[in-house]
Amino acid sequence: MRAATVLVIGLFVLLTVGPLTEPARGFHARDAPCQCLHRPMGELIDEPDFPIFVGRVTGGTSVRVDAWFHGRASAATVRLDPAGFGRDRTRCELDPFPLGSRWIFVAERAIGADKDAPLLVSSCQRHARVNTAEGQAMLTEAFAAFGEPEILGDPVFVARPRATEVAWMPWLVVGLALMLGLGMFVIAVTLVRRSAGRS
Repeated sequence: MRAATVLVIGLFVLLTVGPLTEPARGFHARDAPCQCLHRPMGELIDEPDFPIFVGRVTGGTSVRVDAWFHGRASAATVRLDPAGFGRDRTRCELDPFPLGSRWIFVAERAIGADKDAPLLVSSCQRHARVNTAEGQAMLTEAFAAFGEPEILGDPVFVARPRATEVAWMPWLVVGLALMLGLGMFVIAVTLVRRSAGRS
């Protein structure tokens, strides 16, 4: 009886723990999804090898810079590292950026690389089109962390995003509260008069 119990426990452990400790059939490390940790811009203030800029894709891996927020070599044109582009998502590769599209990038330069070396942008480096909600959020974060950027191109595309708070909202709340209070007062007066008339 004891041997049967041990056998059952052994089979249970083999069937439950085994798949967790051994790779699944047909699964390899290269099939693992890209996993990255995106750091807030404020943490990069003392790290010049993480350039942060806004620019327009002019062809291939070339980007014409409109504004430079942070990093070494505030050049008017930068090159992106071709290693960041491709179809292998397990290596965090990206599809090429559309020609003429405008982006905000948190790029990365290899440690010890020359200031004119290509900048790496992949799924592990934050980036977003300027005319999207994510891009506007990144612009707001960049202004908060670094202040006004160095303008190298068209300043229209790097304006500080406007606050979304609506100025008249507090007055609307006050007005609704006053109307509600007035309505309750009228109801109370009406009830008192009816009660007095019956008596």
